Amino acid sequence: MVTNPNLDTQPKLANKSGLSQQHISRLLRCEASATTDALVQIARALKCEPWELLTDDQAIREAVYKRVIGGLDDEPKRKGRAASQ
Repeated sequence: MVTNPNLDTQPKLANKSGLSQQHISRLLRCEASATTDALVQIARALKCEPWELLTDDQAIREAVYKRVIGGLDDEPKRKGRAASQ
């Protein structure tokens, strides 16, 4: 969890999100599926939107990463059809 120093370990993310460290660990190892509630709790802890945790768009992931580690509020650059509309 190379992100915000305040959330750089599973126990810290667990504490901030309200989920157990064991559940965070199972999610990261893909041994459990995240519920909508868990995604919302993790997103709130990371100060992002839940959908940003699920995206496969590199530009959006980079924007979320920058926001988490730097506290930036930059709008993500969107690629594909959405950007051309």
